[in-house]
Amino acid sequence: MKPGPLFVLVVSSLLVGCSWTQAPSEQGGGAVVEESHPEAMRARGWLEFADVSLRVKSEGGAPRGPHVRGWVLGGTFIPEGDVVDRGAPPRGRVLTPGFIELRTRAFVRKQGDQRPEPPYVEGVQDAETRGFFPTSTVHYAPRPAAASRGNG
Repeated sequence: MKPGPLFVLVVSSLLVGCSWTQAPSEQGGGAVVEESHPEAMRARGWLEFADVSLRVKSEGGAPRGPHVRGWVLGGTFIPEGDVVDRGAPPRGRVLTPGFIELRTRAFVRKQGDQRPEPPYVEGVQDAETRGFFPTSTVHYAPRPAAASRGNG
């Protein structure tokens, strides 16, 4: 039994739809984002610790308070650099010591020697607002040591 033209049309539409995405742009046209060029899907921005939100530079505005600059890729954050404008947490609040995993923005409570997934920042989280107050620099994953080139 030979597949009908409608079946061929539906299957080909599905295959084409899975290989690229057309996203509307502000100019009224469309921007094609291909899987082979993931760098086209990321944007410069920063993570604001006050509300643990991601901001994109192209949307305007400037960082408010403690933040770290980097790249926004979907809901993932890729930091570049270190914490800027570290501030003290407010007095009289319930604060939980822990870490913010920068890629996912997940808060990890500080428990013994347990460390979160790098890159991360150590600090305290406000129990009421869920805002984060950094107390350290960005901790990146350690780089592997270069292999020894000795003759022995």
